[in-house]
Amino acid sequence: MCCIRRVRNIYTGCGHAQDLPEQFVQCLNEKCKLSPRHPPYCQGDACKAGCWQ
Repeated sequence: MCCIRRVRNIYTGCGHAQDLPEQFVQCLNEKCKLSPRHPPYCQGDACKAGCWQ
């Protein structure tokens, strides 16, 4: 499933923390609506019932 990945580096020696930019991680599953492999003909109620997100 596609998701947003958040990373935070925490330096234990000084207690400093740094947030890295968010990254969008795409899956290649045809059942995920956000995937580049999701077929364009899959729409409407059938898509809502059978596909994720």
